[in-house]
Amino acid sequence: MSAIIIAVDGNILATVSTDENSIVSVRVSGTKIDEIFATLEVNGGIYSEAGCSTFLIWVNDYPLTPLQKIEVSFLDSAQTSHQGKSIEELFHNAPKAEFHSNQPIHEIIEERRFCPRFRDNFMFNVRSSYGTEYSGTTSLSDHGFGFSVLWNWRRPERISASLYTYSFDDLAENRLPINQFHEYLKIGNSISIGFVA
Repeated sequence: MSAIIIAVDGNILATVSTDENSIVSVRVSGTKIDEIFATLEVNGGIYSEAGCSTFLIWVNDYPLTPLQKIEVSFLDSAQTSHQGKSIEELFHNAPKAEFHSNQPIHEIIEERRFCPRFRDNFMFNVRSSYGTEYSGTTSLSDHGFGFSVLWNWRRPERISASLYTYSFDDLAENRLPINQFHEYLKIGNSISIGFVA
C-alpha cells in the first residue's frame, strides 16, 4: 500500500503506511496569539461505520519556527516508521479537566479575541512537485491558518492538500475558513510549505 512521509527541513519525522488505515492526516497550524509559531500534527486511523474506530497519533504538536520547511511526500509504498499512539496513551497522566470545558464556545472565542498577539501575520510559500506554487499572507483580520494534507480510503490513489485562513468572526459565526490553495497529488509526488519571517 501507499505511504506518506513527513519531513521538516529534510529530516523525516514520520512515515505512515496507508495499509490498515482509513484516513491519514497531516496538519500544520498556527495563530497570531500563540507563542509557539506553529505546530505539526500527524494522525489518522480506522473509521468504521459498523465496528470499532481507532484514532492514532504519530506526531503530536511538534513545534515549528519561522523559516522552516515542511514537506509531505506520497509514495507507492513504505513501512510505517513507528507505532501511532492513542489519546489515552499520550495523555494518560493529564487531568481530565484539560480536555473537557463547560465554558460556551462563544465565550472562549471572545476571550481570545482580546489576547495579545505574538505576530502580525504569517507569510507562506507552498510548492508542489507538479510545479504549482502559491505565495501569500494572512490578512489583518485573520486569526490563524491551517495547512492540511489528507489521504482517505475512498480515493486511495491521491492526497488532497489545502491551505486556509480564518478569523475570529469566522469561528464565532461557524463559517468555513477561506481556502487559499488546493491541489490533488498522485503517488510519486510531494508538496511543501515554507514560511517567511
